[in-house]
Amino acid sequence: MRQQFVIGVISLIVFLYVVEVTFFSSPKIARQKVIKHDRFWYRKRLYAHMASINNKKMMERFTDLHLSSEQAILDAMEEELKELESFGIDVDDFEERPIPGALKRVKLPATHISMVGDDAEVHRQRDAHDKEESLNPEPITEATKRDNDLVTDESEGNFTRELSRRFRVRDPDPDDLQKLTKKGIDFERETDPLAESTYCEKEVFLTILVISQPKSVERRRFIRDTWARSYQEDFRKLKGKQPFPNGKTYSTSDVVRVVFVVGQSAQTDTKVMQSVKEESRMNKDIVFGSMMENYRNLTTKTKLGLKWAFYECKTSYVLKTDDDVFVNPVVLVEWLKEIPKTNLYTGWCNFNSPVVRDKRNKWYISYEDYKEEKYPGYCLGGGYLMSSDVLASVIKLSYGRFLFPMEDLYVGLMIRELDGVQPRDERKHFNLVYNGKTENSCDLNSIFLLHRVLGQNLVKHINQSRNALENC
Repeated sequence: MRQQFVIGVISLIVFLYVVEVTFFSSPKIARQKVIKHDRFWYRKRLYAHMASINNKKMMERFTDLHLSSEQAILDAMEEELKELESFGIDVDDFEERPIPGALKRVKLPATHISMVGDDAEVHRQRDAHDKEESLNPEPITEATKRDNDLVTDESEGNFTRELSRRFRVRDPDPDDLQKLTKKGIDFERETDPLAESTYCEKEVFLTILVISQPKSVERRRFIRDTWARSYQEDFRKLKGKQPFPNGKTYSTSDVVRVVFVVGQSAQTDTKVMQSVKEESRMNKDIVFGSMMENYRNLTTKTKLGLKWAFYECKTSYVLKTDDDVFVNPVVLVEWLKEIPKTNLYTGWCNFNSPVVRDKRNKWYISYEDYKEEKYPGYCLGGGYLMSSDVLASVIKLSYGRFLFPMEDLYVGLMIRELDGVQPRDERKHFNLVYNGKTENSCDLNSIFLLHRVLGQNLVKHINQSRNALENC
């Protein structure tokens, strides 16, 4: 009798479970199964629909999902689907519709840390694997995981190209990102380029990051009209040009890429920011950050620029400089062809500089921020240059790191931790104490940058440098 009773109870439980699943829970379970089974491709479908309806609020909320548990992700996606339905989107069709091959390989452009953990592992699938898949992708298994980044195919339609154009050259190491605290993750977002930032279409030899402010419109205009385009206009005047390393070739427009890094003006200056965005649309050379403009945020802006150069571009060298500096790209590029291609960190470099403890001084540093009495070797912020391998190491070290108040020392303190990299003092080429005069105009053939040069003086110096190329 007892055995029959137990069997009866078990049968009743099974029956009730079947009824509940069949008539009440099956749609939700089925939907969660789709999400869990094929989450990465599902995220792309969802992102594509949100982008297509230009719902920025939904897109911002969507990019927060990587901070949640798997169940929280499922719940959040369920909410997103309900909101999509409110926009008249057929969700069932949306879940089942195959994705074109190119869109499957689009990397989500929202943030550099938008995929960690399982999503990052799924993301690193080989392009060859994508080509072999059917349009309805199979579940991702351990056997299909690869370490290679995907290559974006831009052949399938304008919408795909619009997403593809913002694909990143590389992504952060998920292991590094998972070590960050919640505060660290939030900060990494703050130093990511905003969506309206420019992007790289091709590999370049030298990327020049010019730190600027939204209001410095005239400074940017003079730079664009002078040294920013001087390589394209003047490289033929250079005598005895050397080939690029490793047999590479570049079109003249891809040898030097100049971009301006700007933050946000005060809320009362909305007209200024609108003007800068229009300037960016016209010139396609501005990287926007979310930080407010002030002197203490220079380190934040520098990190933003370096991250942009590393994640958004494929470049051999990066020069960080300011918008009150004259740069001579033609002779700089020739010099870079002849020096070591790796472990390079150079500029006007100081060694054993004393730490300023006077609170009235602009460069005051507290014992809490830095306990030593002297700084390690570092290159001054008016203009320093590093090779791509050094840039990669600096970016890796920067995650979760305290932002030293002075941006050049922020970089220099990380360089100190790198084996085989020493500051290379080239102050004869990187003249940061320029008095406005040159003893001989031919000297410009060996000077890479001069500080401080503004306005019409930029025009004067670009003409002098062209004269030196032709006659010296």
